[in-house]
Amino acid sequence: MRFNDLQTPNALQNHCLSGFTLRIGFWVPLLFVLTGCSSGPSENDLLEALEETAPHDLVCSSRVVEITEIKSLKEGQKWKVKFESRDTPAEPWLLPVDVPAELKKNVPDQESFQTAVEQFQQLRFPEKNKIQELHKELRAFRFPKVYREKYGVSDEVLWRGEGTLEKEGELFHLELTKVKSNEDLDFKQLTTKSKLSKQTAIADGSQNDPLIMYQEQQRNFVDAVKSSRQKMEARLAAEKTNLETLVTHPVRLQGVFKNGTAKSINLNFEFEQNRDKHSLSAVAIDSDEIISRVVFSGSLLLPDVSERNSFASRNVHDGWVLTLKNEDFKLSELAKTFPRGMVIYYDQPTAQFRLANRNSAFDFSAERETQPENNSTQLLEARILKGAQSSGKEKINSMPDRLLQMTNMEFDPARNLFRIVIQEKDNPFLSAVFEGVRRTDPPHHLGIPIQLKQVSFSHLSPNGNKTRTNLFSKQSGTLLLVPTKAGWQGVIGDAKLTFQIEKDRLTLPSALERWKQALQPGTQWSGPLYWKNDPEEALRMRIADYRPDQNYVRLVLKKKSDARQYVVYEGSLQKESGTIDGFGLVMQQRGQSSFVDKISDGVFFNQYVYSGGRVWNIDWDHKVFRLSPDGKQMYAYSLRGQRTILTKDEAVKPSHQLKTAEFQKLWRSALSTTILWKGVLTAPKTNSSVEILAKIRSYEPTTNTVELVLEVKGNSKIKANYKGTLVTTENMINGYALNLKKMTGVNSTSHFFDTYNLGSRKVQFRLNETGTKMYGRLTDFQYDDPEFIELEASTGK
Repeated sequence: MRFNDLQTPNALQNHCLSGFTLRIGFWVPLLFVLTGCSSGPSENDLLEALEETAPHDLVCSSRVVEITEIKSLKEGQKWKVKFESRDTPAEPWLLPVDVPAELKKNVPDQESFQTAVEQFQQLRFPEKNKIQELHKELRAFRFPKVYREKYGVSDEVLWRGEGTLEKEGELFHLELTKVKSNEDLDFKQLTTKSKLSKQTAIADGSQNDPLIMYQEQQRNFVDAVKSSRQKMEARLAAEKTNLETLVTHPVRLQGVFKNGTAKSINLNFEFEQNRDKHSLSAVAIDSDEIISRVVFSGSLLLPDVSERNSFASRNVHDGWVLTLKNEDFKLSELAKTFPRGMVIYYDQPTAQFRLANRNSAFDFSAERETQPENNSTQLLEARILKGAQSSGKEKINSMPDRLLQMTNMEFDPARNLFRIVIQEKDNPFLSAVFEGVRRTDPPHHLGIPIQLKQVSFSHLSPNGNKTRTNLFSKQSGTLLLVPTKAGWQGVIGDAKLTFQIEKDRLTLPSALERWKQALQPGTQWSGPLYWKNDPEEALRMRIADYRPDQNYVRLVLKKKSDARQYVVYEGSLQKESGTIDGFGLVMQQRGQSSFVDKISDGVFFNQYVYSGGRVWNIDWDHKVFRLSPDGKQMYAYSLRGQRTILTKDEAVKPSHQLKTAEFQKLWRSALSTTILWKGVLTAPKTNSSVEILAKIRSYEPTTNTVELVLEVKGNSKIKANYKGTLVTTENMINGYALNLKKMTGVNSTSHFFDTYNLGSRKVQFRLNETGTKMYGRLTDFQYDDPEFIELEASTGK
């Protein structure tokens, strides 16, 4: 049975829905797509089903539905339907308000407010504090959940639905599968006033409308910021004008200053504009003791409100200030105790200048300035001559006086560069190089004329330990010197220095020239080696190579009494600043010492290998050397305080025999197969020794490959064969350059002859400076059993 294809059902009047009567709809044509059943559901049936399944539970005064499409799924029982519904609210339907978006709609007001917020942040404390409460109220304003009417009682809300309508008995049930409002509205967001809580509000334009209330506060804030900004700009203009007068006119400030419990000081301030026009120099002088002064760099500054680091200075005075940065806390006792963070500002209400920080403030009056006097210009010219020597003392309260020796190492009039070396009179390892300029640079030209920074120092006491002193420490600070008729007076830290000029004046070539003379290849230096309280040991040093153009130095050190104590060093001169006049020759050991007496690192003859094979980091184990001002002695010390004072052996003339090319020739001669080497193998662990012979079986100069045989003298059955190479690199050629591996051995207690680790056990040999002696060692077992070979060349078989 089929329905007619075209029907025009009317929208039936429904019964009351939630207390309201639905109005009757109009007749409209409707296309039914129904199969299998003689009758389908009506709009009235649909209305009844919607009472339970409508997409919202808001009260309607009426609802009109119209089926736009229907299709039978199960004859007489189940249909797929599409329909439209027109709902009329019984009371206004409300929708939540997006408050931030709502506020942005009023563009001119919001732009003014945003500008005011930014300007408020740029206000300074005096003006900002007066309207701070307005700002706090704005920040504390909290919007409730705000709603606004979306549909009134006269509006018609259209929505469309799809779903499955099913008849069960006499009742119809609807299962909605799709709902779409005419405005793509989510029905779940809608509510009514009767459902709102007390914590919500309605944006209705009344005086209780939170949007209206907030916008009114914004307008009040905008007006207050504008007024405060005008007052601030007028104040700042007056402050700047008065502060500029101090710098651009011959004006000085006078006032009484007191720091803590110290006595009051009559203090004068004088100012100078620097050449760059963006900074200034200032000096505070105790009018009763003019050597007591503080020099400042500074500027006329309006601290940036947005700069976080400016908060502290703005707490002192939030406006134009003349900043004072103490450029030398060691300049005087006054400089040392002068409060930090001091600024000078103009106080408009009192028309006075004020020196202040966060803890104190002092009033100053402006008067005509007088230039600081300097009566020592000519005396200074005589005291800073190159080569001048002075003897003097360092005095520190509660400590014995320290005798000092000072030498002027350099003065360059073109650059005003001045460099001195000061050392303890009888201890060259307690010394320092100070370098600086005759003070013509601001602001120091207003202070003390000579201020020197330490550029190099050593602070070893006679027993090799570091000692505490103001002059000879890393934290020495600045050395202040004032010329006197007798010599110099100086201050460094809490130490006071006095020097008397000596009559003898050295003729000093440049530092590089003095080192060039001292480091001539072949030159020999000898002297005692000091190690804590141990007896002195004789040390000898030979310069193997020095190439000034490459700043390359190689030397060999050895103890005269023990051939095992022999090492090669490479390094360079530290030419920067005045370091070259201090311990400016920095050397690093290449290879290891063959014997360690007490300690394996941080001394002149390092082995670097501890028990268990752990290797010490050699990269920072530098030895440093200093040349005496007259160039006749050289001082050196190690990290652990080993020291030596070397004197040039004038009898040993410079030569090139230790340079790389020359020493390679010496090696090649020593590796001749015609030479028989005779000597002794010593094993300290077993307190034994044996005479041995060594013979070069072959040597190939092009590849530097070597074959050598060792045997016990008088017992040719005890022998060992070695193969290896001669290493001819610069850092090895003067040291243990012959590196061999043991290929055969015998049953022996000596590591040089046994069969352990054949093919990989290594031995090394070095050649003496004349090529007539050779010394051999193992590269393992050095810590536990340092066997050693000493050989001397003899011709024959």
